[in-house]
Amino acid sequence: MADPRHPCHYEEEEMFCHKCGVQLADDADFCSKCGTRRKFAEEPSQPASSPQKQEVLGLGQLTPRQLIAIMQPLDEQYANIAALKKDIKGGEGAFTTNKTVYEWSLVCLVLSIIAAVWSLLCSIIGEGGSVSAIMALIVAVVGALLLIPGIINYRHHKSNIEDVLPKVREAIDTDRQAIAKVQEEMRPAVLMFPQSCRTDEANAYMLQLLLCGQAADFSSAVKQWEEHAHRVRLEQYEYEKVQEARRQTDAMVASAAAQASQAFEMHRQTKEIRELKEEMQRRR
Repeated sequence: MADPRHPCHYEEEEMFCHKCGVQLADDADFCSKCGTRRKFAEEPSQPASSPQKQEVLGLGQLTPRQLIAIMQPLDEQYANIAALKKDIKGGEGAFTTNKTVYEWSLVCLVLSIIAAVWSLLCSIIGEGGSVSAIMALIVAVVGALLLIPGIINYRHHKSNIEDVLPKVREAIDTDRQAIAKVQEEMRPAVLMFPQSCRTDEANAYMLQLLLCGQAADFSSAVKQWEEHAHRVRLEQYEYEKVQEARRQTDAMVASAAAQASQAFEMHRQTKEIRELKEEMQRRR
């Protein structure tokens, strides 16, 4: 009989769920089958009254109402994080838009300068001719039309840099700090879930199952979520396979068309050479 004080005994005890006996992954904190928190063996040097010896109630032993009470706040926090991330994305989009405005202003200004130089050259080379004068006038008008939006866009870009973008950057930093704070508040509850269920989508799916009565307990909700996630991955894999097959088909069609065109051209050249030889033979 194995000595319960031996280190190997603790390692063996940690490898299996103490409730249902399923083998646990090395980094798993909860059982993937029943959801019970992993029970780590205590060192014999710890006193019997040590807090580490108190077994924590696993999610697999909670009622649906208790699970809903845990998961609903998480769902709200996940939604809050999603909203903050959307705001951050919008703020980053403002920086991208302002960069585009600046680039367009530079393009307009450069084209305006080119038009002015061209108009000047037309005036000098034309030596006062009516056609050259008209051409120079047209080019000058085009340059002026390009100069106006260039100046407007540049002023708009400069105004954004001085007034708008600093506030946007501050708002983005504030949102990121808020996300970090929410994630820190969520961490104790999130760590109670298996690794495969620590996402907003998993939490929302299992919460919906519990609210609708389609899952009687935590293990049932986890099982249905993992089956759903597996189906989604399979569908995504099949979709990618179909898209890849379409790309390969398009490439094969393009290659076949190119080969057909090449064969047709070779046939035409061969026919022309044959007709030329026949013509030369008739002349002899």
